[in-house]
Amino acid sequence: MLIYAIALLFTTIFHNHAADIAQQTNPMNSDWFNDENNPYKEANDLLRKKDWHNAEATYELALMRQKGSPYDQAMANINKASCRMTRGKSSTGWAAFDTIIGIPQEKRIHKWRQQPDTVLVHSSYIGFGDIVHFLAGLKVLKEKGYKPTLATRDFFMPCIQSALDSYGIPQVKEGTAVPTHYETHLVSLLGHLEIMPSKLYPEQCIYTADDQALAKCSQLVVDSNPLLFVFPAEKKQARLMGGALLPHSADAHGRELDSEPFNALLKDHPHIRLVDCSPKGSSLVIDSTVQERVMPLPKEATAFDTTIAAAIIMNRTRNTFAIAADSGPANIFSRALDPKVQRNMAFIIPNGKEYDMRMERGDYDSTTRYYAIGDSYTQLISHCRVYRCKKPKYQSDMIKIAFNEMTKESSEHNA
Repeated sequence: MLIYAIALLFTTIFHNHAADIAQQTNPMNSDWFNDENNPYKEANDLLRKKDWHNAEATYELALMRQKGSPYDQAMANINKASCRMTRGKSSTGWAAFDTIIGIPQEKRIHKWRQQPDTVLVHSSYIGFGDIVHFLAGLKVLKEKGYKPTLATRDFFMPCIQSALDSYGIPQVKEGTAVPTHYETHLVSLLGHLEIMPSKLYPEQCIYTADDQALAKCSQLVVDSNPLLFVFPAEKKQARLMGGALLPHSADAHGRELDSEPFNALLKDHPHIRLVDCSPKGSSLVIDSTVQERVMPLPKEATAFDTTIAAAIIMNRTRNTFAIAADSGPANIFSRALDPKVQRNMAFIIPNGKEYDMRMERGDYDSTTRYYAIGDSYTQLISHCRVYRCKKPKYQSDMIKIAFNEMTKESSEHNA
């Protein structure tokens, strides 16, 4: 019995140690972010409150004092970099991603380069929306004289193949052994190359869809009346880079959009048609009186193929618009839009206290407008609009404002 108890104790210790090690290679570690004994707790709390300027300064001071372990410092650098991005600034701190995911020191990018300069760029851990936003870093890397290869999840490879083809960059399945001089992470490129957020703006649409997906989505356009693509997002907590949770509490309203604002919009505008781009199993709840004007996004054959096809249809068709929560599919959709057409897409932040840093506007955005129920501005890393509600109960009014402003500007432009 004693031997069994001792064996059980050692097994428990081993599993706990293994779990600790696994967490310390995780850049989305919410346990670290929320730890009351975290040496960066003060800065984390400021970041959670979206007090970006003071959070950055607090991270910087604690890092100067070299608080915590190398993992603590790497996570703090990621969060400090996030704070700087919200204000339109670059940061070398993003390179700490390489430390966290365990890339060996001798394989990391440095100034003293060999020829040819081959680099395997990982894209693990981060969401698909982050991948498409940060993909432009590969182009910058190639322009610096490196020869990158992107490693990504196999089912996502067809989604970004056309974008990589436009850059002349190959991709392989994540986990494939590729002999290269260096390894890094897609997020780390923002730090290694000190890429400004404005450099992530799309210069042109670099995504294409196959004929089958385009044929399915072209059937959504039935007349010249307004067509609205809607991405409501699922109700769930998301783990962000640096470990913050969105929403910070499971009880808080996160980034998901409710159904009622779209019922109201359909009733106020009897000529519009709506395409429900909800994830499988979480469709909008639509009133029977307007149901005939709501269509689902056609089923995909490969990852996000109809999402990209729908964006291309929007590029080609006047009087088409999009309203979205900040989600992976919505960000992929936005990246497949032509830069000018992105002005016909609005991201809605239903809870002004709960959103990701990529939904910020930067320090000097001349497009900012203020309303009694919130504000609007241009997204930091695209030309899309962002409408931020002070409280979730203002979703319906803010969505009406977004739709009316988009249609008015589009009508004036096409006049």
